[in-house]
Amino acid sequence: MAPRAASAVLSAFALVAIGLSLFLQAREMRFSRQDAERSHHFQLMQLLIANPALSRELGIARTGLDPQTHVYLNLLLSYWEMLFITGEMPEPVLVEYARAEFFGTQAGKHFWEGTREHRRLVAKNRQAERFVSIIDLAWQQSGSAQTPVRGSSPRPIAVGAAAAVAVVGAGIAWLTLGRKRRDTG
Repeated sequence: MAPRAASAVLSAFALVAIGLSLFLQAREMRFSRQDAERSHHFQLMQLLIANPALSRELGIARTGLDPQTHVYLNLLLSYWEMLFITGEMPEPVLVEYARAEFFGTQAGKHFWEGTREHRRLVAKNRQAERFVSIIDLAWQQSGSAQTPVRGSSPRPIAVGAAAAVAVVGAGIAWLTLGRKRRDTG
């Protein structure tokens, strides 16, 4: 009886370890892909800074700001988004930076007013949506807001991961208890 229970527990731990390993590998691959995307984005922004005429031809400056300021503010927000998504910038710090440094300037306010809806639409995942919600909330708190972004209610980031852990834990408990009952019965 005891060897079977120990075997079941070891198997369950091995299964959890494999699942955790796959989760971490997928996360690392996602971060690598995002890093490549950001690198490409940065190269495009460098090209725009070097050639402001490109932004006029492409219609990028929809904020009314000069192209260099627009590109700089876009890069700054993208950098903060990367730090937030990777866990390097906690939410309270992000809100404070956004309120004091970004929305403390007219250029930051104009930039967000012109790009907030676009950023909401291109948010690729829950973390990116959460970032937009936080920045929008800071914008509203700075007294600049006139209309909130649709669908900008904050969502918990780790709900899916917590649900997966709960399901795996319940499955392991069910298997372990089921085997103990059969062995003793």
